[in-house]
Amino acid sequence: MDGHFNPGLLKLAREARGWSQTTLASEANVGQGSVSKYEKGSMAPGPRQVEALAAALAMPVAFFAQSDVRPAAVLYRSRVLRSSRREATVRARLNL
Repeated sequence: MDGHFNPGLLKLAREARGWSQTTLASEANVGQGSVSKYEKGSMAPGPRQVEALAAALAMPVAFFAQSDVRPAAVLYRSRVLRSSRREATVRARLNL
């Protein structure tokens, strides 16, 4: 990876798996606080951390170097029929 890391794509990949930050941290063997900082962009992961996160999420390392997040609209017939967590998972899967 060229040093650029897109924090939005980390969150997108995590939500597509339906994982919490804690689950990702456990799977990648990094701290939950670090995952939170990576997703907020307040701290950049090192090459080893990126590799561990990519492996845990079954994504190529290059995925996290892309420059943009592709938003998708998710429409529901009734907002009562969905949870916010389920909506985040569906939205993330559509954007991958």
